[in-house]
Amino acid sequence: SKLSSSEIEKITKTFMSADRQPTGPPPFLYVHFNEVGKLLVDMISYVLGFKTSEHIDEIVLVLLSAYSLGQPPAYKYNYAKFIA
Repeated sequence: SKLSSSEIEKITKTFMSADRQPTGPPPFLYVHFNEVGKLLVDMISYVLGFKTSEHIDEIVLVLLSAYSLGQPPAYKYNYAKFIA
């Protein structure tokens, strides 16, 4: 896994509904994300050319980890290398 469990927990607490926090590893269901999370997942999925965002896998979570509410995106990973 490219993301640590603490990074995944931070992403899920920020971008998933409070009553739908996951109990296992990714992928996670799209419907469990909050409004901001769904918007970001939609944008990331579109850029990556994904046909569906029903299940949110680790690639999308890595890209989602660059965002914090109210802050500009942070540079964390070489995404091209991660995706390849």
